[in-house]
Amino acid sequence: MPFLSHPQERLQFAAARALYGITRDSQFAERLVAGLSHPDVNLRRTVLTDLGEIAYLPAVAAIAQCQTESSFRLFALKKILDAHLPHALFDLELTEPLQQLMLYMDELL
Repeated sequence: MPFLSHPQERLQFAAARALYGITRDSQFAERLVAGLSHPDVNLRRTVLTDLGEIAYLPAVAAIAQCQTESSFRLFALKKILDAHLPHALFDLELTEPLQQLMLYMDELL
């Protein structure tokens, strides 16, 4: 997988997002989670968007604590909530991870 080791980190993150979307293998999503601590704020913003788009629920705490503007964090958390909430409502059960996600969103508001 040559793009995972591409010299431009933005392409590495894009490859990880695409591979997670294809395989649902958490190792690719975890590469994105690790990117939340990147020194470049623009890359952290990109990674937040990627994690929101793939709706990676295990990243919620890391997203909430990421060193970016709260609006970027809220947007990513909302995308995750939007992806998971219909299933929870269908099952008539709001799981603990979704409850925690909403608490993080409330703290950022």
